[in-house]
Amino acid sequence: MVRAWEHFFAGDFRSAIVDAATVTERSLGALLEGKLLAAKAGSKKRIGTFLEDTSNRLLVTVIAGLLGVESEGWREGVAGSLDVRHALVHGRRRQASQAEARWAIEYAERLLTLADVMPEPESPEQPRD
Repeated sequence: MVRAWEHFFAGDFRSAIVDAATVTERSLGALLEGKLLAAKAGSKKRIGTFLEDTSNRLLVTVIAGLLGVESEGWREGVAGSLDVRHALVHGRRRQASQAEARWAIEYAERLLTLADVMPEPESPEQPRD
């Protein structure tokens, strides 16, 4: 998330969206995996395969809706921010607005909170003798 904010404050809204969308996708996967495992929807492997094989747009709009994650409007907003990222990365768009970047970052931050996902701390290097 730090990189997304750094890009945002530097005025590089395209990169801010790309970085925020990466966080969104990872957090969404972690959140849904946890909810599906808690609901005993299948084995960890089957749930992982399902999440990997299903588009993020469907995961956030349909599956997250089924599992009661936030409001429909919020889920559609997340899907929209993922659509903007897709268009930027695949050349259908060259630029993004400050507002689009702000929303992408806010959705990513909320999903981090919902999924309670924190990056793994880096282990300090062991001194060499």
